[in-house]
Amino acid sequence: MFKKIFAFFGVFLLLGGKPLHAASLINEQDFTKEYVSYLAATRPELVIEVVRPLEMRAKTAQHDFGTLYLKNLYGLYQQQPERKDEFFSKYAASLLDHVQEPPVALETLVAVVKAKDWVDDMNRATMGAEGGGFQILSEPITDNLSMVYATDTPHSVTYQNHEKILALDPSREKIREESIRNLRKSAGDYSFEPIERGVYELRSSVGDYDSSIPLLPEAFDKFPDTQNGGEIVFSIPSRNVLVATRSLNKEGIAFLRDLTQRIYSTDPYFISASLFTIKNGVWNVYKE
Repeated sequence: MFKKIFAFFGVFLLLGGKPLHAASLINEQDFTKEYVSYLAATRPELVIEVVRPLEMRAKTAQHDFGTLYLKNLYGLYQQQPERKDEFFSKYAASLLDHVQEPPVALETLVAVVKAKDWVDDMNRATMGAEGGGFQILSEPITDNLSMVYATDTPHSVTYQNHEKILALDPSREKIREESIRNLRKSAGDYSFEPIERGVYELRSSVGDYDSSIPLLPEAFDKFPDTQNGGEIVFSIPSRNVLVATRSLNKEGIAFLRDLTQRIYSTDPYFISASLFTIKNGVWNVYKE
């Protein structure tokens, strides 16, 4: 039953949201030291300065990475500490994408959904302390959600200078069209699988773009619920989770709200605790 969501909560006590193995977890300071040691061993060209637990600066002779925040990495470790080395490897690999900044091209642009607060934080980070950096390209979806244009790379998604992206098409029409097309390809095949109480979970062959799939016009065309009436109500509490039901399924709506809040409050890649509907391509916050 709902393997992905069950796997997510399997390492947590749902009451309080604390890891079942909390006593064996290393603290933030020691975790930071271990990650720095890992980088020193695998990326000896890096010059690393620890600012505070879960915050560091890194650079090479050719590239300054600026400040790197390890909060999300630590959150993943808390969920599945046995995968720590795997998480370290993936995060270190993602640094390579930023060393060799990929070219901005319509063929690799992809549209993703992010929280507005995330966009604001990212813009502060990319602008830098002196304000000499750049801002990423985004468009509002709702008051608290944004569609962000990014470059899909082998190890991560890279967010680049909005001016470089707009140079491809100042009107954004072609950028938007190609980014949605590329999202469709990057998201892979997906289906809706039942959880309980008429609530369904989206499962995709990739997983990294599940929360962005509602950007596709056909996202819910094959939603399987035929017993409950009303419009489709969905949530994207985190990057890899999309759950949905029908508006006339009151028991399902209550379950969806509870499930959404629990995932949102514990997943390090949280997006939104709200429920949404889409009509004629416009997202609206669902209110009973």
